[in-house]
Amino acid sequence: MKNDWSVIDCHYRFPRFAAAFLRVKNERAIFVENNTNHAIPYLIRALKDKNVEEQSVDYLIVTHAHLDHAGATAALAARCPNAVVLAHPKAAKTLTEPERLLSSAKKVYGEEKFSALYGEIKPLPKDRVREITDGERIVWQGVPLRFIFTQGHASHHLCVLDETDKSIFTGDAFGLSYPALVGRTPFHIPSTSPVDFDYEEAIRSIDQIEATKAETAYLTHFGPVTGISERAKQLKRHLLFHQSLILECDQKKIPDSEVESIILEKLSDYFDQELKACGIEITPEVQALLKMDLDLNAAGLAVACLRKRKQRAC
Repeated sequence: MKNDWSVIDCHYRFPRFAAAFLRVKNERAIFVENNTNHAIPYLIRALKDKNVEEQSVDYLIVTHAHLDHAGATAALAARCPNAVVLAHPKAAKTLTEPERLLSSAKKVYGEEKFSALYGEIKPLPKDRVREITDGERIVWQGVPLRFIFTQGHASHHLCVLDETDKSIFTGDAFGLSYPALVGRTPFHIPSTSPVDFDYEEAIRSIDQIEATKAETAYLTHFGPVTGISERAKQLKRHLLFHQSLILECDQKKIPDSEVESIILEKLSDYFDQELKACGIEITPEVQALLKMDLDLNAAGLAVACLRKRKQRAC
């Protein structure tokens, strides 16, 4: 595995839980992902460690606008005055007009917890962002980067393929694999968080990533992994189970108010068995590490189930 890209631990919630990525060439730099405002010191320190000035950052690339991936975009752009933000058109709109996202997040977390997790998030000036198109290719310092829309996790999601070293930055489209959860085999799970999860698109996104023939996938949660084809099979198997929970709740006419809790219980049991199969002991630390992802996955599946019912009723 080449080391052209630096992995930056953003110290979000846990060590080695959420990453940003930095590439430096010819004393210029680009970031992929930026996490939250609380990650700014780690991002700037990574630049300094490479002897790169903040004004020498050319691009800030975000895979999608969820706050653990793009919450620091406006703040980092302010620190890096020459950087252009590259994003999916829908993500670009959210970054420049974040009020709806922030209002929703604050209702979920409450003002105090939201501030502790994300800090103050300001709108990104519209003249600092460039909307990327599907399949677009740019060349930075001789490095060809190709952008691929991968919309199963979120409708505004893209992946970034570095064609030079066959690396792909997958955001949440290729799931999550934490360094602390490694047993006899990799433990790799999908992310089906609200509100855009789409099973068919999620499978298609995995196929798109695998079709690039990338040798390394850089996961925002967390870091570089290899063995793309084997991980793709594992993710598809997990996604099939996730989708079965939506169908089961719908077919059994589970009341709307109970859908999420029932899905969460079944997901927790399912992944307990997966952990055991990987040879990973289910300690309180392991449970704490996975809790947020399982909660979000269950919430996303519940939203998809209720959306299915609403569409059928129309």
